[in-house]
Amino acid sequence: MLRSPREPKVRDCDEVGPGPSQRADQGARRPAPHVCALLESASSFDVRLSVHPRSIASSEPDPEAFRLAYEEAKRGLDDQEQAVVELRSRAGTLIAAAAITTSFFGSQALRHHVHVMSWIAIGCFVALGASVLVILWPRRDWEFALSPERFISTYLEPSEGEPLSLPLIHRDLALHMGRSASLNRGQLRWLMVAFRAGALLLMAEVIAWVIVLINQS
Repeated sequence: MLRSPREPKVRDCDEVGPGPSQRADQGARRPAPHVCALLESASSFDVRLSVHPRSIASSEPDPEAFRLAYEEAKRGLDDQEQAVVELRSRAGTLIAAAAITTSFFGSQALRHHVHVMSWIAIGCFVALGASVLVILWPRRDWEFALSPERFISTYLEPSEGEPLSLPLIHRDLALHMGRSASLNRGQLRWLMVAFRAGALLLMAEVIAWVIVLINQS
């Protein structure tokens, strides 16, 4: 390899000798012992720094990491279940508000002739009831928890093989909970769409009843 003309050539301690101006001097001496010791320690220090940290790390994952993943997955399912409960509670409030609106405005707007906006308001009320029914309809495809029977038969008393250790159980449960959260997320998205549609239908119904009352007055 070509060297830069400004780069000095480093020689080993055994190769260090008198320079050109000192070759004639028969009394030239080798470098001091502490200089050689310093060079050797610097070389060994460079070798230690070149070792990658991953090469000395343990290849086995920490069991606490599996437990942390399990707790995070469980918290995600708990948050989804709480979101479903709150969404159904709000849907009940929505249909109650629509019923009160229909009974209050409808009793006044339908005394005389039926205006076209009255039919629009009634249609909004029916559509709102359908959207609330979609939210409140009980479903069996939610996945929020694992049954004890399945847990015991899968992890503690398997038909084949040995029972799994606690870290491996945490790992497997975290993976299954992540898959369940993905399935629940798609269903929860549709319920939110139905709730938003119901809120818009309630607003449209109120506007329609107000228009009817204004035309009658």
